[in-house]
Amino acid sequence: MAVLFASLTGNDITKSEQMNTIISDRQKALVTESWKSFTKHGDLPDLGIPMFLKLFEDHPEVKSLFSFMRAEGISSKHPQFRRHANRVFEMIGSAVGSIDDLDTFGDVLKELGANHYKYGTQSAHLPAVGNALLFALEKELREEFTNEVRNAWLSFYSVVSKCFSDGLEKKIKAMEDDNS
Repeated sequence: MAVLFASLTGNDITKSEQMNTIISDRQKALVTESWKSFTKHGDLPDLGIPMFLKLFEDHPEVKSLFSFMRAEGISSKHPQFRRHANRVFEMIGSAVGSIDDLDTFGDVLKELGANHYKYGTQSAHLPAVGNALLFALEKELREEFTNEVRNAWLSFYSVVSKCFSDGLEKKIKAMEDDNS
């Protein structure tokens, strides 16, 4: 089953569309081990903020989706920014912790995707988020972030983002049906 959403970018996440979304045991171990190592580098907000800064740098058009970014001059030290980075990275940690049961955790991700409808999120944003996540992981893990680890994260993110996208698209369709 391939990832079904379009990309805003032409980098790694787009290439992962060709990958099978089944994650091998080796890839599960690599994602789990690298996440443990990653989270030893600091607290979740400090680890998550670089992902969002990269996302906003590469795709400034998504800033308006984040209430804490609508005001000019919001810094990465802003409490709302830090709370959001923390919540996102807690969810990533939960997904990593559920890596052996992503079918069940997929329901949580689908609900999360549906909830993001109200913010104007689109499935087309997900590859950019994935690339920003890879950036944050690589920034902290450095030489530990090998091609094999990167590919494991690509497979993992393909599954996670597919579930999120499914929930979001189902909500979009339901809202369109209600409005017709």
